[in-house]
Amino acid sequence: MAVGIRDVAREANVSPATVSRVLGGKPVNPAMRERVLQAVERTGYRPNLAARRLRSQRSNTIGLIVADIRNPFFTAVSRTIEDIAAQRGMRVILCNTDEDAAKEAAYLDLMAQERVSGVILAPARRKDGGRRPPPRPDFPVVLIDRTMPGATFDCVILENAAMAGELVDHLAQAGHRRIVGLFGADSGTGRERREGFEEASARHALDATSHLIPHGETEGAQMLRDLLCTAERPDAIVASNGVMLLGVLRALRALHIDVPGDIALAGFDNNDWMEFVGQGLTVIEQPVEDIGATAMTMLLDRIDNPDAAARRVVLRGQLIARGSTVASAGTSRPPEQEPLHEHETTTRSRNPALHVAVGAAGAFGHDLPQPALRIAGSRLYLQIVRDHRPCRGGRGHSGAGHSRLRDLYAVQGGCHRADRQGGTVGARDRQREYHRQ
Repeated sequence: MAVGIRDVAREANVSPATVSRVLGGKPVNPAMRERVLQAVERTGYRPNLAARRLRSQRSNTIGLIVADIRNPFFTAVSRTIEDIAAQRGMRVILCNTDEDAAKEAAYLDLMAQERVSGVILAPARRKDGGRRPPPRPDFPVVLIDRTMPGATFDCVILENAAMAGELVDHLAQAGHRRIVGLFGADSGTGRERREGFEEASARHALDATSHLIPHGETEGAQMLRDLLCTAERPDAIVASNGVMLLGVLRALRALHIDVPGDIALAGFDNNDWMEFVGQGLTVIEQPVEDIGATAMTMLLDRIDNPDAAARRVVLRGQLIARGSTVASAGTSRPPEQEPLHEHETTTRSRNPALHVAVGAAGAFGHDLPQPALRIAGSRLYLQIVRDHRPCRGGRGHSGAGHSRLRDLYAVQGGCHRADRQGGTVGARDRQREYHRQ
C-alpha cells in the first residue's frame, strides 16, 4: 500500500498541511521541519511529482542547457548549479546541445513540457551570428557565458574583451611581438575576446593577427597546422578557450614545437591539467563557481519576480601567469640567424628541422662532408659545403637516397621543404637553393 501525506503527518504528529509546507520548501519552524523529514524517512514516503506539477502549474525542477559538456568550463559551472539546487531541494535536468541550435530549441520545448520552474542556458553557436533573437519561452531564462543579441534575458558573463586584453598585455611585457589569436567562429564570446585581443595588440603596436576557428577538431587542426607551418612562425599564441588550448598543444606536439622554447602559449580557463603541462600554462581563470552561483540566484529571483527588469552581471577573471609565456632567447629576433655549427646541434636540437636535416645528410648512403645548417624563422636549409662523391654506378644521388630524403622531410608535416625534382642534384644546385632562400 502506498504511503501518503496523511501517513507522514500521523507519524510526525503534525497536520497534513504542515507536511505539505515542508515538502514544498516553504518556511516552517526548524524543529518541526526536522520531525517531518524524519517521518518521511521512516515511512518511505515518495511525493507524486506529476500530481504536484499539475496542481501548482510549476515543478520544483530547473533546466540546465549547456553548449558543450566536454568543455570543462561547462562541467564546473554545472556542478555548482546542481549543488545549490540540491541544497534547496530542487532537481536539475541537464541537457547538452553540442553547439547545435536545433537541439537547443528541442530541449527548450522539452523544458516547457516538463513544466520546469526556469532554465539556465549557455546558448549554442549560431551561423547567423546570433542576429535573430530566439522566441521567448513561457518560463524564466538566465543566460551564462554568452548573450543573445536582441533577447532580453538575465545573463552572467565574463568581461571577455578586458580579459583578452590582459593576456596580450602580459605577452607584450614578456617581450613577445608576433602574436596570433585563435577565437571561436560564430561565438559571441569569441567575438568579444577577439575585439579585446586586437585592441590591446594595437595599443602595444604588435605584429598580431587573429583568426576565427570553426567548431570541430578537424577544421581547427588543419587551420592551426597551416598557421604554424609558415616561414615566420609567431612568438606566441592565444587560444580563446580550454578546449581550443588543448587542440593547440596537440598540434604543437605533433610538429615537435616546444613551449615555451620555440613558442609561447596562453589562453582561457584554468583546468586542472594546465599547471602540469611543461612549466604550466598561462591562462585567464574564469570564476566558474561565481558564475554558477550568480546564475542560480538570478533564476530564483526571476521566478519570484517575473516582471522585473532584465539584469546583466559581468564578472572579471584572474590572470594566472605560468612558464608557458616566458620569453625564449630568440623572441623578437629577426628571422635570419647565425649558421649552426656542428658543436651546436645538441644545444639547439629542439628545432625539429635539425633532426630532419641531419638524417637527410645520410640519406644518400655515401661519405658526405659535415653539412652546414642555417635556420631562417621556422625553416631550416641544408647546405653541402663541397661536392660529394658520386653514387656507385653514376653521378649524383641514387633514387633510393632521393626517396629517403623526401620521406624524412614528409615526417615533419610539410613544414620543412627540400627542393629535389631531378635524379641528379649536385652541390651547386644546393648552393643556389641555399642563397635563393
